[in-house]
Amino acid sequence: MARSNASSIDDLSTSWESIQDPLRFAFRYGPAIHAYLRRLLVDENDVDDVAQSFLVSWLGKKWDAADRPKNFRRYLKRSIRNAAMAHVRKKRLGPLPGSQQVTGPQQDPWDAIYSQTLLDRVWRSLERRQHSRRNNYCYSVLKIASEMPKAETAQKVDELFRMHGKRLSSAAFRKQLSRARRLFAQFLIDEVAVDIGCRDQAEIMDELRQLGLLPWVQTK
Repeated sequence: MARSNASSIDDLSTSWESIQDPLRFAFRYGPAIHAYLRRLLVDENDVDDVAQSFLVSWLGKKWDAADRPKNFRRYLKRSIRNAAMAHVRKKRLGPLPGSQQVTGPQQDPWDAIYSQTLLDRVWRSLERRQHSRRNNYCYSVLKIASEMPKAETAQKVDELFRMHGKRLSSAAFRKQLSRARRLFAQFLIDEVAVDIGCRDQAEIMDELRQLGLLPWVQTK
């Protein structure tokens, strides 16, 4: 299992800055906010209206570190849902248009949406790492392995060659894949640590468990 990288998250004030800074907040949480609103409101015009007013309202708040909710993910979900409900009440639309599909914790898509946006950020980080280093195919080999889980290593090597024109030996492919998995796990742990504002390993693992993401950090 990958361990939390103390050097990259040692000063978790950066996590609070991402909440206070308009551009960083929108970049980090905007995709999840829009995706959840689409499930709640259905109509794209309503989604855009609520997302815009929500971001303006959120970023107009005067925060300090003591204000940070204990469970930021759940607090953000409640805030988004409340904004959507306020919008439909104002427009006298009745219940949330998508409420029948998200009536309980088992049906509510928020955690799945949140998990996917977390994974998307980690994949982008891995892709940037690949582009920053010569002969590093960490992003590509892990993508290939994820999309071709039952394929033989030789087939994955062929796919890498098709993508990059680079022929690795099977041993070299497996070595890069092992490193990529560890790197992906580390990036994911760091992302979660920023989101929860905590570097405690047990709390990070618990958040990953709740989001169904533990398999991604259970590397060999």
